[in-house]
Amino acid sequence: MTRKKCFFIVFLVVLFFSCKNDKTGDSERTVKVLPVDTLTRMVVALDHLLLRVAPGTDQATVAELEQGTELETTGSISPIKTSQLIRGVQREEPWVEVKAPDGTQGWIFGGGVKMEGAQNTPVASVIRKERLSSFFGSEKTRQILQYRTDFYSVENPRDVENVFIRGTILRDSLVQTIGNKIGILNHDNLPDLSWIEDAMPGFTLGMVAEGTRYYLFQDCRKMTVWAQETTAKEDDAFFEFITFVNAGQDLEDFYPLWFEQTWDYGGYSLLGEGKHLSVLTRMEKLMEVQQLFRNPILKLKMKLLQDILNSPTGEYGESAEKIIEEIDVILAADFKILSKAEKNSLELRKKHFLDPAKFGLKLNLKPTNS
Repeated sequence: MTRKKCFFIVFLVVLFFSCKNDKTGDSERTVKVLPVDTLTRMVVALDHLLLRVAPGTDQATVAELEQGTELETTGSISPIKTSQLIRGVQREEPWVEVKAPDGTQGWIFGGGVKMEGAQNTPVASVIRKERLSSFFGSEKTRQILQYRTDFYSVENPRDVENVFIRGTILRDSLVQTIGNKIGILNHDNLPDLSWIEDAMPGFTLGMVAEGTRYYLFQDCRKMTVWAQETTAKEDDAFFEFITFVNAGQDLEDFYPLWFEQTWDYGGYSLLGEGKHLSVLTRMEKLMEVQQLFRNPILKLKMKLLQDILNSPTGEYGESAEKIIEEIDVILAADFKILSKAEKNSLELRKKHFLDPAKFGLKLNLKPTNS
């Protein structure tokens, strides 16, 4: 089947999805969306998922499928949708005709399975779009699917830069919806959210706020591999820098290597240990040799300066002497990445560390080795 025909078929399937209620009287209206040689592979994500003779929760049960059972689609999706709360997540999805390992054939609720890998078959594409739309809404789904397409279509570092920036902005708009709609009820029985990671390549879901909320983190490992697909090196250098800022960790951190996190919501600055200087040095080199990724780099620079000039906690691990010494070295380096006004602010900030109590600063918080 040609790609043009494949996309046309998917378009026709989407047009059929007008029925929003679980009406079993329409169970015979099914749509063939792909030939037998392009089947979608699925895995049961729940215990005791019911395989039924037709779409709908009131249809007779053919079998009970255990979690982890591998299935293949037959190529049919029902226009009937059902809304169910599954492990704290409201899922409104169509029914899919599948074949079990023993050859038993029937219909399962789409929200009870996950797709194996980032498949792009017509069935997978339809389910992906329906799943995202019911959760994020149609406009965000359009943006997500465009990001996903562009992520897998980059040809050069400029493409990588554009997709990275757009993806980060999009992520920031999605995390609130994720936090509002997904309740973590039981850490031993968490919902399957692989479909969100599938839709947002380059990101990984993790827990924050003492395990009470989900957050979509940039995954440096995934993005480094992604950047290596282009022949140029500018994008590779940028993600090496981002990994360095994250202290070598794969996932981005709310607190970069210049800050010591001591609990979920805070800690103290490591100013005085040379980490701020090392980051600025790498920033300077990147900005000298390439014009790409300037905005993300400058955004990180502002975050670093914020830590020096107006730390949100006002707490620092080192002594005034070591802190002032590092600021002096930064000023002596005469970084082009720092404006004259920023350098003047650093000069002024040194005076604050000479009288920390007056300016509400706490120093020497780093534990001493016994």
